[in-house]
Amino acid sequence: MARVAVITGASRGIGAATALVLAEHGYRVVVNHRASAPQAEEVVATIDAAGGEAVAIKADVTVPNDVTAWSMKSISGGVGSTCSCTAR
Repeated sequence: MARVAVITGASRGIGAATALVLAEHGYRVVVNHRASAPQAEEVVATIDAAGGEAVAIKADVTVPNDVTAWSMKSISGGVGSTCSCTAR
């Protein structure tokens, strides 16, 4: 089974850099964002272009229902089991 990293705040800065490094190391990456879809999609596109696998999912991790929906999207999208890495 592929390793999966869920990275909150992954649309820019340290979160984006973390997503790129983990993708380079073979992780499938969930790029979480709260309100920056274009930047998150850019991170996903960069990972995809390098031969990695990533998906962007919008969720506010301070809202329990968002986290539940985010988890379900990850599983239904075929991302699989996850480990969580938070970058702010």
